[in-house]
Formats: sequence, C-alpha cells, structure tokens
Amino acid sequence: MIKNYFIVAFRNLYRKKLYTFINLFGLSVSLGACIVGYLTWDFGYHFDQFHQKVNQIYHVGSTRAINGQDQLFGVSPLPLGPALVRDFPGVTHAVRFASQVSVVKFEDKVFDEKVNYADDGFFDMFTFEFLHGDKSALKDRNSIIITRDVAIKYFGDVNALGKRLTLSYDNDRKRDYVVGAILKTVPRNSSLDFDMLISGEVLVDLGIDEPNNWAHVTGSTFIEVADDNMAGAIKAGESKYVDLVKSANPRFAISHLVMTPLKDLALISESFRSLDLRDAPPPSARISIFVISIMLLIMACFNYMNTSLAIAAGRLKEIGIRKVMGSPRTQLIIQFLMENILLCLLALVVAFGIAELLVPGWNSLFPDIRLSMDEAWNFKLGIFLAGLLTLTALGGGFYPAYVISAYNPAQILRGNQSKMTTSRLMKVMLTVQFALSMIAVVGSIVFSQNAEFQKNMDQGYNEDRIIGVPLQQSSMYQVLSNRLRQNPLIESVSAGRNHIFFSSWRRVIQGLGRDMETDFLYVSPGYAETVGFKLVQGRFLSESTPLDFSESVVINRMMAVEQGWDDPIGRTITIDSVTCRVVGVVDDFYTRGTFRPILPTVIKMAKENTYQFTIVRVDSKNLKTAMAAIENDWKKLFPEMPFEGFYQEEATIRASTISDGIKLVFLYVACMAIVISGMGLFALVSLNIVRRTKEIGIRKVLGASVNQIVGMMNSDFVVLLVIASVIADVAGYFAVKALLDSIYKYHLNVEVTALILANAVVLGIGLVTIGGRVLRVAQANPVDSLRYE
Repeated sequence: MIKNYFIVAFRNLYRKKLYTFINLFGLSVSLGACIVGYLTWDFGYHFDQFHQKVNQIYHVGSTRAINGQDQLFGVSPLPLGPALVRDFPGVTHAVRFASQVSVVKFEDKVFDEKVNYADDGFFDMFTFEFLHGDKSALKDRNSIIITRDVAIKYFGDVNALGKRLTLSYDNDRKRDYVVGAILKTVPRNSSLDFDMLISGEVLVDLGIDEPNNWAHVTGSTFIEVADDNMAGAIKAGESKYVDLVKSANPRFAISHLVMTPLKDLALISESFRSLDLRDAPPPSARISIFVISIMLLIMACFNYMNTSLAIAAGRLKEIGIRKVMGSPRTQLIIQFLMENILLCLLALVVAFGIAELLVPGWNSLFPDIRLSMDEAWNFKLGIFLAGLLTLTALGGGFYPAYVISAYNPAQILRGNQSKMTTSRLMKVMLTVQFALSMIAVVGSIVFSQNAEFQKNMDQGYNEDRIIGVPLQQSSMYQVLSNRLRQNPLIESVSAGRNHIFFSSWRRVIQGLGRDMETDFLYVSPGYAETVGFKLVQGRFLSESTPLDFSESVVINRMMAVEQGWDDPIGRTITIDSVTCRVVGVVDDFYTRGTFRPILPTVIKMAKENTYQFTIVRVDSKNLKTAMAAIENDWKKLFPEMPFEGFYQEEATIRASTISDGIKLVFLYVACMAIVISGMGLFALVSLNIVRRTKEIGIRKVLGASVNQIVGMMNSDFVVLLVIASVIADVAGYFAVKALLDSIYKYHLNVEVTALILANAVVLGIGLVTIGGRVLRVAQANPVDSLRYE
C-alpha cells in the first residue's frame, strides 16, 4: 500500500514538472536557510557544552558602582580563587586565566602573540583534547602548551614536542619555553580562547602578578563547585572579599561578586569588561537567520498550498473515480500528503547542497561564527531535520489534502466544478507572500543604504591618511620616530599608549561632585594634530607647556555635554586625586565604531615609557609607498621584531564588516523571496488561465479585445498586490526600524523612498509575471481555445 502511494505520488509530481520545480525550489531554499539557522543556534547556544564539568563550573566576576549603577566586570581580585577554595568546602577547584601579549620567536619566525596563563588545575576543570603530551606540562614553568595551528605555524609538519620558543616581555626580558604538549584546535564555541598556555606561576616569577595582593586583578576566575547551592553561599559571604578589595584598592573598589554558570557565560559575556573571554555570536546573527528561514519557509508552504489547490481542478475526475470506487477520504488525504512528503524529501536533499554553499558565506559575514557542515551531523540535527520535515509536510500539505478530499464525487463526474476556483484563503496566502517579499526588499534597500552611510560617516578624524605601527617595547618609539621624520612622505609622527579603534581605557573621574566613567586616550604631544581631531574650543596639548604633562586634559564635546559645561575651558576634573584643567575641546569621534555610542572621552599626556603605538600622517597620494618605506626602516632597526603596521582606514572598514554582512543577507533574502513569490504567482496565473481557457475563447469570439481580456484576468491579482504593498509599507517600516535600532547606535532612518522603491520592484515583477502570461493567451487564436479539452 505504501509503495503504491509513493509510485502514484512520484507520477503526479513528474507529470506536473513546472509546478513541481516551483515548489521544489521554494522548499529547498527555505529548508537550506533553516539548516544554517539551526547550525547558528546550535553554535551560539551550546558554547562551552563540550566541557565534561560544564554544569559544575562558575565564572566569578565583579561589579563596580559607577554613575550610580553597577557595571559588570569579567576581572576579579587575584587572590579570590584560592580564598574561595580555602573558605568554602564545596568549592573543589579554582583556576585563574589571564593573557599577555608577547613577541614569540622560533629561528627566523617572529610574531606578536596573545599568550595565556592558567593555574595547574586548568585541565582538571576544563576538557580540551591533547594530540601529544598531557596536562602535566602546565605544572612545568619552563614548558608551553600550544595548539595544532600554532605548531604548524612555527614548526610546519614536524612534531613540535621538545621544540623551543623564545618569548620577549617588557624591558627586554626574554624567556625560553619547551613545547610540552600540543592540543587540538580550541573549538570556536569556547569562551576560553587561547593558542598558547603557560603556567600562571610564571607571571609571579616575572613580577607581573602578586598572588596575595587584593589590589591586583586577574583576567578571569573560574571555580568548580560540588553543588549549585555553593553559588548562593558565596554570594551570601561576599562582603568579606569586597571589604578586602576596598581596603587594598579604593580606586577599584568592587561592590559585588557575580557568579555566572559556564553554560551561560558566552551569552552574556558581551556585557563583561573582559578581554580574556570570547563572546557568543551577536543576537542579530543568532535570531535574524531564524526569522529569515521561517519567513522563506512560510512562503514556500503557501506556494505549495496554493498550487496544490489550483492543480486540483485538473485532478477532479481522478478524485471522483477514486471515491466512487470506494476510496475513503483518509486514503485520499494520505495520498496527497505522500506527494508532499516526497517533495519535501527531495527538497531536503537539495537543501543540504544549498546549505553547503551558504555556510562559508555566512561565516564570512560574521567573524564570531564558524559553522561547519562536516561537524554538523549529530543526533540533535537528525531530530531537528525530522521535525522540520514533518512540520513542512503537514503544514504545506494537510490543508490542500483536506479540502481536495472533501469534493463531492457526484458533482465532479457531472462536470459541475465551476465553484472550484481560487478560494479566499489562497488569495490571503498570496497576499501574505508578497507582503513578506516587499518587507524583505525594504530591508535590503534600507540596509544597503545604511551600509554606505556607515562607510561614509565622518569619524571625527582623518582616518584616510593615518598609518599605525604597534610597538613591542616603548623604547622603540624614539629610534623609529627619528628615522621616520627623515622621510619626506611622512608629514607628522606621534605616539600613544592607546589608539582609536585599537585601545582605550575606561576610568572613573570626579567632576561636578559626582563620579563619572569615561574613555581615556593617553597619547604623546602632537597626537591630536596627527590624527586630525577637529578642535572646537581652546587648544591641543603641547610639549612646550610643562603643566600639560601632568595637569592638563583635552575632552570631547560629549564630555562637555555630560558635565553640563557651556564653556568647558578652564573647568577641572579629578583623576586619581590629581586636579586636571581642561585646555581644549575636540569634536566627537568614534573610538569603537558606529555600533557603540560615542562616550565622554578624556585625552591626556602619556609617559614615554608607556607608548604602545607609533602613529604617522602621510601624503594620501603615497600611502602604500609610505607603508613600504616604514616597513623597510623597521626591518633595518628591529630585525628581530615582527612588523604589524596597519592603515587606519582599513580598521574603520573592518568595523563596518557586519553592516556589509547584514546587507548581503537581506539582498539574498529579498531575491529569494521575490523569486519564490513570483514563481508562485506564475503558477496560480497559469492554472487560472487553464481553468478559463474556454471562457477566454468565447469572450474573444463575442468581440472582447485583448486589453479587456488582460484587464479581466489581471484585476484580481493586481488588487492582491496593492493590498500586499499597503501591508508591507506599514509592517516593513516598523520592523526594519526596530531591527536598525537593535543593531546600531547611529544609523540611517527608514525613508519613504525605500518603501516606494520596494513597492515598485515587487509590483513591477508581479505585473510582468502576470501580464506576460496573460497577454500570450489573450492574443491566441480563439479557435484553439474553443477546441481545448
């Protein structure tokens, strides 16, 4: 019986090739998007789930009261972990995890690397797979554990165990490490992001860490607990540790400890002030692909329902004969559902091919996402696909099967089938399809405009003429700057402990009797002129004014607004008990890109022994030549140090990568939505023409013109398109605006022109689809129409 169902289903699908292709295309595209959506969800919501003890591990963070509100920090006091193990029997292990940037060298290969440091129990708490060696290497202060990627980077395909790497620290300190173990590459959906790991005791040896100093902080502290009640117990006893920090470091006094389960850490770590943790993909990436895939799937199911109901007119005799021969209604429903299931199975096979094509592109749009179809196969994916297939088959096929199976066989066999025309539900589904298509087109137009808007926004400085060079040691600046100033292509040279887009500090200042957290840029004299800050009031910091090195600051316009200063020049703020005077105000500039708000910013002189960047302004016509010259000078002056110069403009362009990604996603969705809707409309128009072929012939014989016939056939569909455009204009405006507000702090507004253009595009495609098909029939010889059937 089941075999017969499949044979009949296959024959029916094969007989209606055009409509089968239309439905197969729509379902394949939407199911492919659903697969990518599932992989994105699985990647984002299963961060750190590969650790065997994931349910027993907590991250211990802290909060500080700033501007009257608690701000969340990922860092914690350095002695806190061991203290929790000592004071709470239910805390079985504590591990501290921190990072330092060092120059790493092997023979002629030299790179700046982020090197992580952890306590000995790191691999007892966390689950990472070793390829060579074992966890005992972390107990050896002269050993380094690296991942397979790093092993290949430095040593090629040779076994790296026992190889020696040299790390350079500040003040020209160097230390050799032997590769004691090699790990598999750390999964991308891991909060702990590292490629090189060394015992945390090394930081004590180097004098960087003071293990008993409560004023000292570490990047992250993790604890392993015997039961979940320990988190509440620690919170109840937190005052002891809060008081220790306050007495040791009043300037960084914490107000609370924050206990976060490891399984939830990545989803909220974006809120942490921490550089040692990797965030889960942004909500815009996790949610948007699901919304997109569901939207496309609804459109594809509507397509199938519409075409199935319309095609039923050509299968009425088959249905009537089946019923007369004794076929029960349930058998007919199963037959029609079997056709849909077979179509969905074929679509699912094609969808995997589409997903294979979509995954690399999706990965490139969002740097935080790394999906892989090769690693996707698991039991959960199988359950998801089975559920998706069942939902699609029933959602798209049950209603048509239910309606078609209800036809009266007597009326069918008498030829009394005139009432079996396009139903109201079919019209509603077609209207929804085109409304969704128009909303997708509105989104693609608006996000395309916004991507250009982001690229062309005034950043508040001259990013197109700036080259930056990170310094491994602050002493390198004086040597390098002396050489660069001799190059006629370079107009000015400056330096900074921080630099726009690459580094800034958040610090608390006192102004107008209240604490206020601001961004800080510690820079050399001439930095503001080099990067091209726009002076609004006062002057820049100058090396010719001695007080500028200790007691003068320049602020941005936002800082003046926040403080309520109409005339900021001469006003004072307190930084670490030092009263500083405002000598200048610059226009607002973006320090972290347009996804984040412009913050109150203080620009202050940095000590020369803290410089980490050399910043130069060059002739814009010779930017590449200047970069080559700087690199050449670097290699002569510092042959053992890696050169990592960058164009500032490229940094701002990288910041707009997400904008370009969202634009491409919406363009893809808009194209697919239009194609699916257009194909569905074409199918319905074609089937409508088939039903009314004799009517068209008779009307032509009786004198109806081509224009009259075209108008008659088009009228219903044109009304549906107009209704869809009205719905899409209202829904599209509010939906796209809400999405823009959720992603960007500063963005282009949704303009009427985008709505008009979207309407014109979709209506134009719809009218061409309808008009072309109808016009051909209207111009046909009426004799052929009357001979039909």
